[in-house]
Amino acid sequence: MSSVYLDYNATTPVDSEVVDAISKSLIEDWGNPSSGHERGLIARKKIEIAREHLAKGIGASTSQIIFTSGGTEALNWAINSCCADEPDCHVVTSALEHCAVLNPLKKLASKSCQVDYVRPAKSRFAVTSDQIIKHINNKTKFVAVMLANNETGAIQPAEKIGEEILQLKKSGFQTQYLVDASQCYGKIPIDVEKIKCDYLVLAGHKFYGPRIGALYARDPSLLQPMLFGGGQERSLRPGTENTPMIVGLGEAARLVNEQLATYAAQMRHTRNILKEKLSALTPVTWLSEEPCLPNTLLVSLPEISSGKDFIESLNGQVLASTGAACHSGSVGSSVLNACGIDFHVQKRTIRFSTGRTTTEEQILRAVNLIAASLGRLQAQTQKFAD
Repeated sequence: MSSVYLDYNATTPVDSEVVDAISKSLIEDWGNPSSGHERGLIARKKIEIAREHLAKGIGASTSQIIFTSGGTEALNWAINSCCADEPDCHVVTSALEHCAVLNPLKKLASKSCQVDYVRPAKSRFAVTSDQIIKHINNKTKFVAVMLANNETGAIQPAEKIGEEILQLKKSGFQTQYLVDASQCYGKIPIDVEKIKCDYLVLAGHKFYGPRIGALYARDPSLLQPMLFGGGQERSLRPGTENTPMIVGLGEAARLVNEQLATYAAQMRHTRNILKEKLSALTPVTWLSEEPCLPNTLLVSLPEISSGKDFIESLNGQVLASTGAACHSGSVGSSVLNACGIDFHVQKRTIRFSTGRTTTEEQILRAVNLIAASLGRLQAQTQKFAD
């Protein structure tokens, strides 16, 4: 019997309709999109259709969407563009961010940039807008806040922060606002006009698409190219476009645009069953708060000594993680540390994340496997005690 995959926050499989779109594009759209003849124009049209789907999904215009190799490139690009003219700039971010934000900021800090890292209140999982805004001054070049955390699923007050930054801009501040929405597209509605961000990042492999991404820029002319070459992507990102992967990203976005409510309801339903059944097995500690992504469940199990060891004890029958995939080998979690969660609680954590195709049957099977493993653990503990 196949394993139960509950690690959709790490990555998702490519949707079958996306696979079909990519396969068809590989055969039909092989022309260079920059060529003026028929084959080039066919490829160019497919790219622009994909751009339309992405733009529609976040309430943007097509001129504001630039395709990238993934979320990491898009985040680095936005961050470096904001500070390109002032290496000694001031930046405000949360201590909950992904390493693709924290590490570029660490690099900037080594070159004299001042970075303020805002932590939530102890045992809370989201910052407040007041916490962010009070750190902004007239030298602050940008604020970076993720829309929802990849480990806890906690949704940050991005819209409130955006509204406050907009008011500061009206009084003369030049602070830009970057939002990492990599973990959110396909799970919750996203509207750049409501968030009022200057930049927003999407990653295809988080919403059943290929492993490329997109950057929304409210004013693309403010972006500083990281590469130099041809005039692709309005001379902002040179290089012959990867048409089939862009087509796939667009198809993944189209599916989200048409079925987001259905997807979110299914993820929430199976996540909630999992939470209920686990709570009946053992006194779990839920490490998040509402509002939360509909699919994410980060829990600490008091009866185990290590989340990593417990996952291994499931012998690959239930696939989950101990936190963010990019941090899975580290000791402790920078996110949970920032939230003030004790290490003895952290080391017993497991992150489950459901997907749009997760079924009740799969959840019940996973719970039975977890229960059996807990039973074996309890028996071993009793044996040693005797």
